[in-house]
Amino acid sequence: MKEIDWSKAPEWATGYGLMSSSFGIEEVWFNDEQYRPLQSRGGYGPYPFGGGVGPHMHNATKGQISFQQHRPAPWMGEGLPPVGTVCEAWHNGCAQGVVQVRYSGGCMVLWNVKLKHEQCSASENYTFKPIRTPEQIAAEERGKAIKQMAEIMSGADDDLDCARRLYDANFRKVTP
Repeated sequence: MKEIDWSKAPEWATGYGLMSSSFGIEEVWFNDEQYRPLQSRGGYGPYPFGGGVGPHMHNATKGQISFQQHRPAPWMGEGLPPVGTVCEAWHNGCAQGVVQVRYSGGCMVLWNVKLKHEQCSASENYTFKPIRTPEQIAAEERGKAIKQMAEIMSGADDDLDCARRLYDANFRKVTP
């Protein structure tokens, strides 16, 4: 099976296929409504699927795409990340930072983005998470701070005692 470079696919493409046309066998990107040859003739396309009557009757139909390979679903953090995935890694509980997966199987080969070196180990020694967005990181930090505050406030007799405990724990209101 041909290895498809999905980084070169248009955003709208959900698949890659082979199609017979008057130009011979063509490689095409496609989705449910349209297709475009990889070697687009003069930069034209995408073309809506055609057939029948009307302005697009000479365009290919979806049924003319004989071999089809669909874009892989994005890795959402379940199981081992596929080759090419950029994610966060931990080796035996120790943070490794952001890595790119170079080989995924019984053994993992990873490229450490920050340290610029390869590392490998048995896959059971690693855990992986998708890279968190700044919003997700801020939400996690907020959640941790709220839990700390709740622990400090537990057992307070009244609002004033609660405020005193928070102040003594160095929580301060930040004004913009």
